[in-house]
Amino acid sequence: MTDKKNEKTNNLSACDKPYHAAVYRLADLDIKIGCRYAYSYKMLEPYKTETEKFDFEVYPTDEDIATVDPESDAPVWYKENLAILKLVSNKLIDCYDGFLFHCSSLLYEGGGYAFAAKSGTGKSTHARLLNELLGDKISYINDDKPFVRYFKDEGVFKIYGNPWNGKHNLGENVSAPLKGVVILTRGEKDEVKREKDLFRVLSCLGNQILYPENEEQAEKFLELVNLLFENVPFYLLKCTKNISAAEETYRGVLRGEEK
Repeated sequence: MTDKKNEKTNNLSACDKPYHAAVYRLADLDIKIGCRYAYSYKMLEPYKTETEKFDFEVYPTDEDIATVDPESDAPVWYKENLAILKLVSNKLIDCYDGFLFHCSSLLYEGGGYAFAAKSGTGKSTHARLLNELLGDKISYINDDKPFVRYFKDEGVFKIYGNPWNGKHNLGENVSAPLKGVVILTRGEKDEVKREKDLFRVLSCLGNQILYPENEEQAEKFLELVNLLFENVPFYLLKCTKNISAAEETYRGVLRGEEK
C-alpha cells in the first residue's frame, strides 16, 4: 500500500541528475527508493523486488544530503547513501515500530544476537572471534547497522540484514527473531552476566540507535527500548580481545549458562 502522505515527485536537484528508482525489500517492507548515484543503487541491488506496490517511498533531496555530516568533505554520492539510510530509519521509527541499531549482529541456530558497544571497544572483533570459534554454525546478519522491528501481535522483535553492513561488507539479506543483546565493555578478564538495569541499557543504547529528531521520535524510542528490555534478554560482557571472550559468550549467551 502506497504511503500518500510521504509521496515525493522525482524533482531534479541542482546537480541535474535524474533519479534511478526501484522497489527494495527491507525490514519486511517494500520501499521505493530513488537514487541519483550508482553507488547507492548498486549497493541496494540485492534487495530489489519486482513488485510495483510499496509501503512508502524515499527520494533524498539536496537538502537531505546537505544535512548529512555538513562539516565533512565526503563526496556527494556517499552522503546521498547515508541520507537514504536516515530517511528509511526515520520512517521505521515513525510508522513501523522499528529502528536502526548500530551493532554487529549474528545468526545462530535460527536466532539473532546483537553486540553493541561504544566505538573502538571491539564489537566487530568479538563477532569475528565468534565466527572463528563456531565456524559455519554462526553467520553474519549485519556487521554495522541492522534494522530492528517490533511485532506487537507476536510479541517479537526481529533483526534484519540490509546493505549498510560496514566497511567489510559482512552481512546477508536475512532476518531472525532477536534472541539476545550483548553490551560489550573492555575488561581484564572475560565475564558475562545478565543485565537487569534498564537505565544502564538506556545509557548504552542511546548512542547506538539513530538519534531521535523530535519529541515524538524520542518518546517512541523510549517505548521501543522498554519493550525490547521486557522481551529480549540483555547481557553485559566484560571482555578481552582473545578467543576466550568468544568462548565466554558461547557459554553464557548462546547456551544460556550466564553466571
